[in-house]
Amino acid sequence: AVMHGRHSARHFSDEPVSLQDLSDVVDYAKSESWREHQRDQHLWDLEILVLARNVAGVQPAIYRLSSGGRGLDPIGTLPGVEDARNLTVQPDLALAPVQVWVIGDLAGAVAAHGAWAHGALLRHAGEAAHRMLFAALGTGLTVAVIAGLVPAAARRYLGVDGYTRTALVAIVVGPKSVSK
Repeated sequence: AVMHGRHSARHFSDEPVSLQDLSDVVDYAKSESWREHQRDQHLWDLEILVLARNVAGVQPAIYRLSSGGRGLDPIGTLPGVEDARNLTVQPDLALAPVQVWVIGDLAGAVAAHGAWAHGALLRHAGEAAHRMLFAALGTGLTVAVIAGLVPAAARRYLGVDGYTRTALVAIVVGPKSVSK
């Protein structure tokens, strides 16, 4: 049933995302994805960053999923409109109600497992994004995978250095627009 309503989102309604829906989406993705990697969990820990522009009861800001897995810890202010458009190669998604970025430690993974670890880290991040995508659809939200992340802008606004903190994948989430 979820797949029948699936489409690529470019426009969202002005309605805020509920904090409960956002928490369910992010928490489910992390808990399920982490269970599959228990043996090397310390190497595959992913950091989840939430750029919350329009979430009910939440101040617009950049948040990190707390280490306990439930809750968001504020870590910075959102970039302005023009700067937000520089974070991805899809500027039309810059002002989505929520962007969720998956960050990994490429340096640690490669040091422990060699060059093949880069692909494994990308696969692990993709699994987390896949779960978030379907969990969001299950809550009635609409989603899109961001096709390209801009490293220089991510470094400036999110503190992502490309090695110990590497941007792996990102999605946008929000209520479906009925007018577009």
